[in-house]
Amino acid sequence: MKPRTARSVFAFLMIAALLCVTRSLAASHHELTPPGLADGAGIWANVWNYPTGDLDAYCSNLRSYGIRNLFIQTTRSNMPSIAHAPELGALIDACHRHKIRVIGWAYIELSDPATDADKLLAAAHFQSPGGESLDAIAPDMEKNLTTAHVQQFSGKLRESLGPNYPLIAVVYSPLNHYKEVMHIPWKTIAQYFDVIAPMSYWNSKSQKLGAYDYTLATLRIIRQACERPDLEIHAIGDGMGTTGTAIAEFMKACHQAEATSASIYPNQRPTSEQLAALARYSEFFEPNARFRLAAFREMLKTGVIAPSASVDPCQAVSRAEFCRMVARRAHLQPPSADANGGEAPIYSHDALTMLAHLVDNHDKGAKKRADRWFAAPAMAEAPTQHAHTDRPLNYLDASMMILQASSALR
Repeated sequence: MKPRTARSVFAFLMIAALLCVTRSLAASHHELTPPGLADGAGIWANVWNYPTGDLDAYCSNLRSYGIRNLFIQTTRSNMPSIAHAPELGALIDACHRHKIRVIGWAYIELSDPATDADKLLAAAHFQSPGGESLDAIAPDMEKNLTTAHVQQFSGKLRESLGPNYPLIAVVYSPLNHYKEVMHIPWKTIAQYFDVIAPMSYWNSKSQKLGAYDYTLATLRIIRQACERPDLEIHAIGDGMGTTGTAIAEFMKACHQAEATSASIYPNQRPTSEQLAALARYSEFFEPNARFRLAAFREMLKTGVIAPSASVDPCQAVSRAEFCRMVARRAHLQPPSADANGGEAPIYSHDALTMLAHLVDNHDKGAKKRADRWFAAPAMAEAPTQHAHTDRPLNYLDASMMILQASSALR
């Protein structure tokens, strides 16, 4: 093997190894993910059906099926700020012992936005007997969804809790026929909340769509309505008598639309069939979903991806666009349109080969002759056959890959 070829192979393997390490760490150490939701499935409990009995056994069973998030209702607009304080404290302590995050949610009517905000703030500041707190709060906003009410409520939460506290907005699916849906101020919600969690309830009698179609349409419409391509979405599936097959279709749609995580509602004791379906969560969700989204957000923020509300993170990236993204990130002159293989989609092996080639030559005049390193002939030795299961890179995949290689391209 020639020295130059050996260096290229080494660079390729180095970048590929970095990606594998990131995926492995994310899969094995989900508790190291940012505050708020953990990487994994979730279930919900309302104020009338808190888990009881042996909470450690309950949490251990949930974790054995891959449940990493428990959404527990803390109050309603017509209830005290913390409806069941002793039970809530014991549950938080038990969940945290088993590395399950607890998100406090509340059904609020927004007839008095300031008072409703105070109830959620009480939940955010609540401490268990063991000194533990909720990992996030999630107001369920279903009434009085005027822009003024939502802004007053959301603004008070964000101002009081600061920019880094995880806020999750539970909202209707835009496909829901309820009259309030047409008034939802999507862009206002996206301004204040870190995550939007739509209720994708396909079992409604008024719906004619199955779990997959209903969920896919819900997630795509919300991303467009919020005009936030980097929006984190947590999909809430319909757990009312839902079969394992339907839950699998729901998660398949989440994967297709690049939702970051998902859960089903209700209840706090899913059936064995539902738990078995949720245990397949890793088949549908990337173990590093939040890292991929953060990488995409960084690419938008720094102009590597041209900022546009119409950019779809699920969209396949062409070879030409991938070359432009790499060039912008490495502060190189973008290649000419006819030098990089055109608008055909790019796959992971070809993208890694391109990055490895650029890394290998970056200190040898790459800045001066950038066009050369992106030229299609430079890829001549790379295999062009892709496994039938291989999919083209989308913007999230490409962003993660380029960000990982960034240190070598400076």
